[in-house]
Amino acid sequence: MTASAADMIWNGVAATAQVVFAVRFLWQWIISERRRESVVPPIFWYFSLAGGVLLSTDHCATWKAISKGFPGNKPCVSIAVDFGSPPEKRVLYASVFGEGVFKSGDGGQTWEKKSKGLGRSDNMHCYAIRMGENGALYCLVTGKRKGLEFNPPGGLWVSRDGAENWTELTKGQTIYWPTEFALHPKDPQTLLLAAADVPQRQPSSGGLWKTTDGGATWALVMNNKNFNPALCGFVHSFQPWFDP
Repeated sequence: MTASAADMIWNGVAATAQVVFAVRFLWQWIISERRRESVVPPIFWYFSLAGGVLLSTDHCATWKAISKGFPGNKPCVSIAVDFGSPPEKRVLYASVFGEGVFKSGDGGQTWEKKSKGLGRSDNMHCYAIRMGENGALYCLVTGKRKGLEFNPPGGLWVSRDGAENWTELTKGQTIYWPTEFALHPKDPQTLLLAAADVPQRQPSSGGLWKTTDGGATWALVMNNKNFNPALCGFVHSFQPWFDP
């Protein structure tokens, strides 16, 4: 079996896209290291002209953009689906890095910003958004690097009214570089929050945080003290999960 000319062309397009995708992050890393702060060069967005949300209704054979209401070319990094909403008016939530959370009540055809109380005025690095079994929405704001510091810190926020209002669950905890989180499948009061160490900050806030009272209190259940200091100076944890 030989590939058709069209297949070869699309394979070439896909390969080129992968290279461009990698190069833009490499370029951002180089610029950020030189300036010692998180920088998104304009060329990053020039490589993201087709950013936003795409929808496929034919098992991924074709895709179309459904990003009306999205802010320019800022990247959508996570989507949560309310499966309790009517299929013909599916409710979706999207976290947009550097901007906030956007909500759609028509299956993604149009979007509206819903970020009241979310993040910090100088850190809207919204990374992951998920809906719990109880209908609550959770959004993780990761750290923001400036020089050798991650300041202001990130954290975890919750909304219990469909993203209309947000409340910080990690208030009182200084977690500079949170990376991911997990919701307990049966107990909405229990959550795990992963974080990475910031070398210039002591005591360590990297490791694994846990709450069993819905965020009222948190315990650092794993950090660099759990490892041999000769082998592990910093802890960069990511993607916790619960065994169902």
